[in-house]
Amino acid sequence: MAIERARPTVIELDLDRLAPGEPRPWSEFRREFVDADPELDALGRGGGEALALVELWRRDGADVPFVLAVGEGVRRGLQTASRATVLSRSPLSGLVADGQVGSDLARRLASLADAFVLGGRAGANVLVLDGHGARVEEHRDLAGLEPRAVHAALQARLGLCATLSIGVAGERGAAIANLAACSSGAGATSVAHYVGRGGLGAVLGARGLKAIAVAAPAVETVADLELVRLLLASPRLAARAEGGTFELAESLAARGELFARGGSSPVTREEARRFTSSIEAASRAAHGCRGCPTPCGVVLEGAFGERRGARFSGGHALGFQLGLERGEDALALLAACDRIGVDAKELGAALALAAQARELGRLDEAPAFGARDALLGCVEDVVASRGLGSRLARGAAAFARELGLVATTARGQAVRRERSLASLLGQCVSARGPDPMRTFSFLAGDAGARRRLLELVAPLALPPGAEDPDSSVGKGRLVWWHENLAAALDATGFCAFSAGALLLDGTATLDELATTIAPRAWLEHQTSSPGWALLDGGDRMLALVRALETRWGADVDVDRPAWARERLELPGMLDEYRELRGRVSSPPFGGEPAFVRAERWSRESEPIAVARTARATRLGRVHVRSGGRLAASYGTECEVELDLPSDVLAVLGILQASRPDGPELCVGAEPVPAVYRDGRRLEPNSEVRAGDRLDLVLAISGG
Repeated sequence: MAIERARPTVIELDLDRLAPGEPRPWSEFRREFVDADPELDALGRGGGEALALVELWRRDGADVPFVLAVGEGVRRGLQTASRATVLSRSPLSGLVADGQVGSDLARRLASLADAFVLGGRAGANVLVLDGHGARVEEHRDLAGLEPRAVHAALQARLGLCATLSIGVAGERGAAIANLAACSSGAGATSVAHYVGRGGLGAVLGARGLKAIAVAAPAVETVADLELVRLLLASPRLAARAEGGTFELAESLAARGELFARGGSSPVTREEARRFTSSIEAASRAAHGCRGCPTPCGVVLEGAFGERRGARFSGGHALGFQLGLERGEDALALLAACDRIGVDAKELGAALALAAQARELGRLDEAPAFGARDALLGCVEDVVASRGLGSRLARGAAAFARELGLVATTARGQAVRRERSLASLLGQCVSARGPDPMRTFSFLAGDAGARRRLLELVAPLALPPGAEDPDSSVGKGRLVWWHENLAAALDATGFCAFSAGALLLDGTATLDELATTIAPRAWLEHQTSSPGWALLDGGDRMLALVRALETRWGADVDVDRPAWARERLELPGMLDEYRELRGRVSSPPFGGEPAFVRAERWSRESEPIAVARTARATRLGRVHVRSGGRLAASYGTECEVELDLPSDVLAVLGILQASRPDGPELCVGAEPVPAVYRDGRRLEPNSEVRAGDRLDLVLAISGG
């Protein structure tokens, strides 16, 4: 059942005060959240990451706690709202580090409180939270175990539970150590959800903890039939549920945005398809967050490890980026990272730098691109802190400085090279790191229609050309809008990928979505529309992140990395973003609400008229390639015959007519998939000629 509270509750645990084996009741630690500052109070009442940020702000920063929080959507049992926030200060960058944890950890935490603030250092290595209270227990046999084994051991002792734990890298304080959440039913084998970029595994280890076990009952999913209908009606979510995030490999290759060997060479769609074929062969099941009808992960079995969850981003960082062209080789490296508990994306970026340095003659002991066994050996060296491993464990940014190389990093973390200017800007300026900025693929030009963009961001005006991923026009305002929404969604606990798909498909408007998922306190606080109540909450969260980092003495203007500086300084990019985001202030609020700032940009922009002239036509053929769910109905490659030249809508119409029972390719005058030719996205009325090769891309970003 859903948990209703008038105000969020906070459990503040000073781990120094918990004696091993002595349970302490919740009444000693639980308090109702209230803040004397009306702005901070309204923000924190939203719960989730917003509440966690306010709790960090209320402390002087001498000992930054480790915070776990769940959003109002989790407490209410909404479908796909099953994510907990983990938050602290990153040992990798000195900035705010956060992560969104899957499994049923969030639902179990929600039955106890909305936020858990951990300070001090535990005298035993496991913190147990159940329906009665908190205690710490010493389990020396867990030292050195990987998270899945930790979960199995704790469940055998405690009964059904969810666990958040670290690997040996976190025990040893590696700056690239991550966290893993596990949960399972009776007799089921757990699949770990890895999270916590920025070294959050090291932060938990520094508290003396190997694991947190939550044995409280889980909040059940509340049947919202309309929300389920919307989720199941989304073709993008259906595609992700069938293919998982690895379908992104083909779609990114089709867009010209997938690179290999440290970002130095592009990957073709055929190469991407070969890479994913072995991963598809190893897939045994889908997995996702509790209550989600469209799970986005896959469970894999094979020589790389028994029953492991996997997503595209980790596989790419340890595959193509390291010169490995076979999916099974990337998965072997991913399994090794999971066993020791390190961030695969960060280690993959550091290994790519090492291979690059070898080619330049600067690091003879480094493994070469494509040398699978040598690369695997480096993963083990990270844990042993020997040789090259001790340098890799400091992260890609620090390793690049040591080598005198330019790393593809932003705000102290490894990022993925992006061709789309909006995606590039988003990665470099996002106050919460690069990963949340891949939630909405329209920033990479995938929305297809200017009209939908205008509807989504109104009253924020979009100048002609803002929808073009290769143009800098309007990108600052798009990224500002998107960053606000991504932060707000994470605060609710609702799946950001599900929200992105609903908005992109046109299945729900922003106001309709916000009415369902926005925290009630934010809806009451905002005087404009429900959608902008959600966006304003995200805007205030981001102001608080910047203010926290300023208080910590961090450089909050690390948004012009050398590898991207030239493009960031194009008109409409960083200059426009900074004007909308505003300066950091202390206290962090007092400026204009997000809606007011948007209205100042609200001059109406007219779509560019496309003149049509009579054309001589004759029968010809167009080659069409697709992947994932579309390929299952239309084939990975096929020929469409029609009078040419014509346009994109005509090609899609004929293709759909050939398979009446296949997925919809057009809704009215708008394509459902994005259509690319030679890596450039086409508009619905773009001209198509005989011999053209078109790529259909349905997958949404992220993962």
